[in-house]
Amino acid sequence: MVFVKEIDNKTRFIVIYQDATQTATLISNILNISLSTIYNWIKRIKSDEDIFEVQKGRGRPKKLTQEQEDEILNQVAEKPNKSIVRRIGAQVGVSKSVVHQVLTKNELEFKSIENLIIRCYHAPHL
Repeated sequence: MVFVKEIDNKTRFIVIYQDATQTATLISNILNISLSTIYNWIKRIKSDEDIFEVQKGRGRPKKLTQEQEDEILNQVAEKPNKSIVRRIGAQVGVSKSVVHQVLTKNELEFKSIENLIIRCYHAPHL
């Protein structure tokens, strides 16, 4: 029985680059990684940086602050009957889809205006 352990691409890159001394283009083709990434890793190795460490400041910045999320949840808790996604979004300064995501993430149910109109229309009259 043969045990094969999957080796991550950064480790494979280091072995190919330092031990086999292959070119960046060949390494890119072998590992199926973009050439710009290979050049970036080479630059980081030459400047004695750890390529396994993820650099800070990478990735998409978060659109919603914790204060805005708390404000959305507070508005829904204070006036659940008047919680309209568009109105809350305008007051907090985010889009209606962001408000929808916050409510869904916190497992809060809300109805659309169409559903409320249909429920009121079919409500038994007293």
